[in-house]
Amino acid sequence: MIHDLCCKKFNLRPFGDTITKNRIKNKNFNEYPPLIAVINESDSMCVKLNGNDFFDSNSNAITELYKTINYQSFDTIIFLTRINYIDAILSYAYMDPDDSTTWHRKKNQKVVAEPYTISHSKIHHLLNGYLSYNKIKQYILSAVTTSTQVYDYEYDNVANLILKLELGSDIDLVPMDIDYKSVVTNYDEVVTVVSEFVAQYNLFDIN
Repeated sequence: MIHDLCCKKFNLRPFGDTITKNRIKNKNFNEYPPLIAVINESDSMCVKLNGNDFFDSNSNAITELYKTINYQSFDTIIFLTRINYIDAILSYAYMDPDDSTTWHRKKNQKVVAEPYTISHSKIHHLLNGYLSYNKIKQYILSAVTTSTQVYDYEYDNVANLILKLELGSDIDLVPMDIDYKSVVTNYDEVVTVVSEFVAQYNLFDIN
């Protein structure tokens, strides 16, 4: 949403989930250099990246490709995250690629919650994304100069970011009206896996 709003307000070329979709489709990091070249050689572009974009599940490590992006060329960089890993995993894992209503609810749209189970692989996939995100974030902060405007916002404060950047007023920010904890079948297992991961990698508090 932030990507789309920025593109509209500042008349920017969208490059939203381009790398994400390429990763999911091809699972081949050899496809990345041309995409990164487009980013580095373009003006007036809005780019969206996430931690999993550069995580290689085959080697269980983050690639160094994220370092080849020229972050200093950006006027503004926005970091968005969600500090409660469990809530993030419960909501993300609920989403069905074939059912758009599980991704983004429209105003006044009722959603009937269905029971679901989250696999170990999906939990670790999302947690590794957080691990990569933290590493990429620290690199970007070390690479940019003071001329780059940096915003760092948490999930629950996105409305304040939209207000600060004057991206719009008539925007639906009401979350999905689903109590994920009550419909996920293996909540205790999710909590255990997340807690062990956070302790292992010394990530910030999940609560």
